[in-house]
Amino acid sequence: SAKATLDGLRTRQQSLINTHSDKGYRRSAMSTAPFATGLGLEHPIENGFAFLTPYGLPYLAGSGVKGVLRRAMEELALFPEDGDGDSEIDADTAPTLLDVWWLFGFEGAAGSIWENNSQHGKAFNDSLPALAARDELREFIAAIVTDKKVRAGYLDDTEDRRLAFLRRLQTDNAFRQSLVYLGALDCWDVFPAPAGNRLVVEIMTPHHSGYFQNGGTPHDAESPIPVPFLAVPAGSAFDFHLVCHTDGLPQSLQNRWRTLLDTSFKHAFDWLGFGAKTAVGYGAMASIVAKA
Repeated sequence: SAKATLDGLRTRQQSLINTHSDKGYRRSAMSTAPFATGLGLEHPIENGFAFLTPYGLPYLAGSGVKGVLRRAMEELALFPEDGDGDSEIDADTAPTLLDVWWLFGFEGAAGSIWENNSQHGKAFNDSLPALAARDELREFIAAIVTDKKVRAGYLDDTEDRRLAFLRRLQTDNAFRQSLVYLGALDCWDVFPAPAGNRLVVEIMTPHHSGYFQNGGTPHDAESPIPVPFLAVPAGSAFDFHLVCHTDGLPQSLQNRWRTLLDTSFKHAFDWLGFGAKTAVGYGAMASIVAKA
């Protein structure tokens, strides 16, 4: 019954994305490593897993998809010289942080680009002159600044104040946090089809619990404590679905958003991964090329 429910959910998503016509986006992938998510959720043995309520099916929340893709596009915007894993990103396909904000939204909470001493913060500071020269920045200011007087000041035709707006985002935390923009992309939940129609058990072996948890002295005589947790096995199918509400996008993104998502997915598959424990290789994926 679980397999039938999962097949039904996946089929329904494939049908629904087709109703969005040219605003819908789909990317199919195969996991090349085990996939885990929701390990921090409450569980009797402290190793949770994200199951869709009330069906008990493994899933990756759309918010998690959006977060990974946003990070991927930010890295490509700030470090285009690093490329997508094969070569440098050319100027026509490279995203900018303004593209990130239009597509994924803007929230002025703390982030690495606002930390001047961080690698991302330094790269953002270096990108400001080019970012301020983009025509669609005026459109973004008009869309995100709700205070009429402040908005009029930055859009004054007698003086170009686009760079001043970006500088204020850097330095004025209160102003930054007052700005909210939803973004054009909706990311759907992902329901993987586990290889073999079953989950697998993985093991983590934390060391030095006496030191980390009880404040003891670190030493090499402690034994690791095996902790089992569930994962979706490698070789499982994942289908990602997104909808782009293009009506609010500037003209420069109307025909580029698909290309930017293609590049961001490739970067995420190659370098970031989805779900939990990606730093040790979990959640790695590879695109499935559709057959002609």
